[in-house]
Amino acid sequence: MLILVSGVALIVLGNNFVKTGLLSASGKTRAVSMTPAGSRHVSNVGDRLLVSSIDWRRSASNIVIVSRDGCKYCLASLPLYHQISEIRAKHGGALSVYVIAPDATSVTQGILAHNGITVDAVLQASLESVGAPGTPEVFIVNSSGVITQRFIGQLDATGERTLVSDAETLAKL
Repeated sequence: MLILVSGVALIVLGNNFVKTGLLSASGKTRAVSMTPAGSRHVSNVGDRLLVSSIDWRRSASNIVIVSRDGCKYCLASLPLYHQISEIRAKHGGALSVYVIAPDATSVTQGILAHNGITVDAVLQASLESVGAPGTPEVFIVNSSGVITQRFIGQLDATGERTLVSDAETLAKL
């Protein structure tokens, strides 16, 4: 079954998964995410990411990294986060980067500092509060707080190249 609502395609795949995608003006899917059907709230493409302490209007584009201490996939993703941090620094305030973790902010800040990663803010929040069922996750969020892309888990080389390329493009807007 396919349902279109305000440029978001919702595809129900049997009883097991719901797949959402943000449609471009041409009607082609720009980004896709899948959610187990009947699961707790998961933030998907087209949803507003409700984080009250972030002013999404500060930048045209925002990258939100959801991570946690002790996650081996998060640790393996630190070089990717360093690249995103360098893009942020190179382009000034055009791209904001936030890290959300359930750990104490001092723990997360220490990990980032040890790896030379600078971000606009580190926030402590439960994974459930941002609709992330696990870590790592990366959301690209527009200035209205709407998720335009969602990257789930440790990315392979293609996924990393896509995220870095998208971050470069967004930083130049």
